Amino acid sequence: MCPETNMVNQIDHVVINKRHTSTITDVKSCRRPSCDSDHFLVKVTLMERLSNALKNQVRKRKRWNIDKLKNEEDLNLYQQKINENLEDTDGIQDVQIE
Repeated sequence: MCPETNMVNQIDHVVINKRHTSTITDVKSCRRPSCDSDHFLVKVTLMERLSNALKNQVRKRKRWNIDKLKNEEDLNLYQQKINENLEDTDGIQDVQIE
């Protein structure tokens, strides 16, 4: 409020990202709360839309074809691959926790 007149200037604003401008449904300045300032309290009403994209994603469990292990050739190949991978980890030193 200006000292000489009854004119009041609006100096309080709401700053929001451009992406969220559609979420603001109402903005009001509340003149009642006394803040010992020339600013007024600003009340913003938002309507936020939550995404269901993550809720709908279902992680599919990787299924192992254990019927292949019944075949002797595939079983031997699998065991060789496992042994090779284990030999590669021999160079890694074990850490002992005391």
